[in-house]
Amino acid sequence: MGHADAARPGDPPRHRPPRDLRGHPPARTPPRAASARHPRRMTGRRLATHPIAKGLIEGARAMAADQHAALIRAYIDEVFNGHRLDGVGRYWDDALTSHWLGMETIHGLPAWRSAMEAFFAAFPNAAYTLDDMFFAGRQGVWRGHWQATQQGEWQGIAASGRNVTWTVIIIGRFAGGKLIEDWVELDRLGLFQQLGCIPTGSSAG
Repeated sequence: MGHADAARPGDPPRHRPPRDLRGHPPARTPPRAASARHPRRMTGRRLATHPIAKGLIEGARAMAADQHAALIRAYIDEVFNGHRLDGVGRYWDDALTSHWLGMETIHGLPAWRSAMEAFFAAFPNAAYTLDDMFFAGRQGVWRGHWQATQQGEWQGIAASGRNVTWTVIIIGRFAGGKLIEDWVELDRLGLFQQLGCIPTGSSAG
């Protein structure tokens, strides 16, 4: 009789595990760690806290802040103090929104330019002094003051010939390397009192 496990005619070939020259099975290779087979991908949160990624992000933010600061300094020199409006498209997006708080909200570059032309016509010697500025991400704040002589009608106030000084704080939002929106908070009470259309505290009583 043959062995029970002997192959019979017509039986399919059996798979035999590989063996070395001495008839021993080969040594098993230990499985690789999961991190070696499939490196763990960093999520956005983990990436933001990684030292290298964090440094790159902070560097990009600092670069954006420097670019915005340079833009606003040039904007103040050319527009606020130079009274030149032909190149204002270098600083403002065409679809801008400018909130002159307590006065009006301006939409679009043509309307903003018209408003500034009316302002410079009323205060032809208007000069702006930058006192402070700060930028973070896509926003920035700059604080300063205007000095001017009113020589024409403005905001319904007839020309007074008075020399006036008033403070203003502007919050700006940037997109695509330009201003797209701002909020202008000026000392309207102090300005209108100096122009003579609102009595001061001492003369009101």
